[in-house]
Amino acid sequence: MAAGFRRQRGLTLETCPKHTIPLLEDVLRLVMGQEKTRVSIQPKTDCVPDAVGLVQRLGAERWVGFNDGHLEWMTQVKRLAPQIPVFWDRSDSDLDEDLRIARDRGFEALVLHHSVVTKEKVDKIHRAGKEAGAWTVNDEARMRWLLDLGVDRIYTDDPRRLLALKR
Repeated sequence: MAAGFRRQRGLTLETCPKHTIPLLEDVLRLVMGQEKTRVSIQPKTDCVPDAVGLVQRLGAERWVGFNDGHLEWMTQVKRLAPQIPVFWDRSDSDLDEDLRIARDRGFEALVLHHSVVTKEKVDKIHRAGKEAGAWTVNDEARMRWLLDLGVDRIYTDDPRRLLALKR
């Protein structure tokens, strides 16, 4: 695939070197050496036992959380490692029912698609003792609005922009 990319653009291996995707273990070892960044693991296959096992083997629990909308996978995280936080992704669903499930299963946060976030929903999530989050937000004005609402966690493809707003 990379060779095709280079060929299409007339690039050489020297001008466009090979890149590899780091393994989860490599990423965890890297973040464990500092105190600012945390890793949000979002499983896209049935890999929760392996991922939780790796986190536990490395002693990386305080550097990670799991987030996804797949209820059974997020429940599995809590069953295997109750101390690892779960940030349950939701969209336009029944907030009261989601909060009941989050409470019953020990999830720490509800993360809503940014298009359905309202002040009322953020307040309701906070009153339930959970963190409120929003995904995926890349627009600076939207980030500011969510921060003003009291959203605790914002998922973005542009973390530098978000961090600049939070200073």
